[in-house]
Amino acid sequence: MSMHKIVLPVNLESVGYAAFSNCTNLGTINLPNGIKTISNAAFIACSGITGTLTLPTSLETIGNYAFSQCSSLESVTLPKTLKSIGFGAFHSCNLQFVNALMENPFPLINSFNNDGRKTLVVPKGKKEVYNSTSGWNNTNIFKKIVEMGESFEDYIRCDKKSLICYNEVNTASFKIESSSEWKIDSKPSWVTISKSTGNNGETINVSLSALSGVNFREGKIAVSLLTGAASTEITVYQHSLPFSDGSWIKLQGATIGSGVDLVFMGDGYTAADIFAGKYTADINNAISHFFDIEPYRSYRGYFNVYLVYGFSQESGISDLDNRVNTLFKTKFNDKTGTGMSADVDICKIYALKAPLRDISSTTVILIANSTRYAGTCIMFSYGFSVAICPAIQGIYPYDFRGLVQHEACGHGFGQLADEYVKYTGTIPALEVSNLRSLQSYGMFLNVDATNDRSVVLWRHFFNDPVYTYVGTFEGGLYYPQGIWRPESGSLMINNIRYINAPSREIIVKRIKRLAGEQFSFTEFRAKDRNELSAATKAGILMIDPTKFLAPPIIIKVP
Repeated sequence: MSMHKIVLPVNLESVGYAAFSNCTNLGTINLPNGIKTISNAAFIACSGITGTLTLPTSLETIGNYAFSQCSSLESVTLPKTLKSIGFGAFHSCNLQFVNALMENPFPLINSFNNDGRKTLVVPKGKKEVYNSTSGWNNTNIFKKIVEMGESFEDYIRCDKKSLICYNEVNTASFKIESSSEWKIDSKPSWVTISKSTGNNGETINVSLSALSGVNFREGKIAVSLLTGAASTEITVYQHSLPFSDGSWIKLQGATIGSGVDLVFMGDGYTAADIFAGKYTADINNAISHFFDIEPYRSYRGYFNVYLVYGFSQESGISDLDNRVNTLFKTKFNDKTGTGMSADVDICKIYALKAPLRDISSTTVILIANSTRYAGTCIMFSYGFSVAICPAIQGIYPYDFRGLVQHEACGHGFGQLADEYVKYTGTIPALEVSNLRSLQSYGMFLNVDATNDRSVVLWRHFFNDPVYTYVGTFEGGLYYPQGIWRPESGSLMINNIRYINAPSREIIVKRIKRLAGEQFSFTEFRAKDRNELSAATKAGILMIDPTKFLAPPIIIKVP
């Protein structure tokens, strides 16, 4: 769902069952004091809720799986009034701290992950009470119990993971946070620092000598507590590359029409990755894949193609176990699934660094520096989209090409629906209603909730001798019954290199409209190419349900 913020009424006493489940864009919640019950699955899979969650001071009950899969949640404060926490209430969260204010704790029954990395903070004088209470004393859940006012641990950290300096701008700074005094242990010879020892909260100014004989170098500044109890490091990159963070290159200009904009960017690529050529190599591969399928191959001349550089502080992509500091905050949403997310607002900011005609109709292809199979497209009802595609090395049809073509060509630009089946039974009426709503925006026109050949959306193909293979095939949009697709096989099922004919028409219509040209079915028919080769037909049978890509995230904007 596309909800970003909720403000609940002040007299609310209960949050109902699954009330905000799967609101993945929900980032801010206001839980007023007065709430006594948060029901089962109330906020399950709200992966956008970040940081610290402080629960109402009146709360008595947290239901089963209430905050399960809130994967960006780092700490939670439980009120004095709390009497029970349900099974799995905080499973698959990334909690580092649990602040429990209850004076008399109740037994826990599998409410938190058994990851042994959370610190439990309890009221002063209550450590022994918690140590003797079942669940709270489980070291497989909590690595330590500390009382309020005690030091949790010795720590030292920098506010940045890396410093990236262009040769002509050779100064930078970073801030150190620490539990006690710190010292600089080592640094590159070409780096000068403003101080070598200090205390919590101090800023270190860094200056770099000019590059000589090379156009790139990197090194590390090592920092530790004077006691030696904790240490960290920050990477320094210096380069004289002809571009910097936010620079853009126009790789292709439209030769037909007024130009349709595509922006390719990467996330999780450090300056070292970029200098080594990995950034441009992955993006160039993605561009080749984008135009290696009809109708994009035949209509390539309509497109402007931009590359925008984005420098990340760390290499790789975040998942539930490993937080990576990347520019666009791209992450895998769970341990084994294919769902991903990214900060769309930052994506827009960087896309706009290129001279786009209209950001509202631009497709951004965000290449994630990871070899894990996954992918998700974030689609706005007015036409903007961000297609997230990891640069994997897979086997056809579950390869990098397949990800780019499914997420970017199919969902992102084509605004097509998935055609695979993962549930049983007939598509629910509510899903049909939602489909009709999306189709009013020009989305998901490749499926229909009728097989009546006189009214189905692609009925104009039926009497054309060129398209005898187009029909009504039951199954699509995740359900086997009550929904139909135009052909038996297609990109939107299992990533094969083939877009069915009505979907090709949908894409060409959008290209023509954005390029300022009129669409003609006669012209489309003459230019259309059916790529359903023997190899592609064989690929239709290569269906692996574990490889189905996550449904797109749809954000409706009135």
